[in-house]
Amino acid sequence: MKDICLRMKELRTKLEMSQVEFAKNIGVTNAHISKIEKGGTVPSDALIKLISKEYQVNENWLKTGVEPIFIYEVLDEAEEYLINSTQTFSKLLSSDSYMLRGLAAELKFYFSSITDVSYLEDSQKMKYLSIFKDMLVTINQYNLMIKDSMLTKQLVLDDIFNEHFEKYKKSIEKCINEYKELSKDNP
Repeated sequence: MKDICLRMKELRTKLEMSQVEFAKNIGVTNAHISKIEKGGTVPSDALIKLISKEYQVNENWLKTGVEPIFIYEVLDEAEEYLINSTQTFSKLLSSDSYMLRGLAAELKFYFSSITDVSYLEDSQKMKYLSIFKDMLVTINQYNLMIKDSMLTKQLVLDDIFNEHFEKYKKSIEKCINEYKELSKDNP
């Protein structure tokens, strides 16, 4: 509860608005905004949606603190990721090697299957995909270290495994446990 209240104040401060201005634009009293910012009450889902729409704020950030804060940042980031990932897969799918093409097609299939959340409610979709993203970030960080060591030949792979594997394992286990909790919450 307290975190969302802090994010409300952070947003208002970033927008360089007084509580009176902020409240007026969304049709509530400045006393209500003050009470939220002090942690005395939690903003309703309707108020969160209204704030998100009025100030072009990423609703997920308001609720969870997962950045980016503003919608334009989400769109810019999404566009960049889409372009980069499409180019990467296109190169693999057009490879001369039928083995590489086959593996790339298989990876694309699994990724599509894992990210198919059409059967979930919006709040479940966000939670599920956030956990999956965290898992991919962990895997990517670990793989970047391995790729770097293979390119530079500075570290022995055993050193990387020994030094980072426990952290990597804990991060993946955390994601798996979050999936378990999500499953319990949504039978």
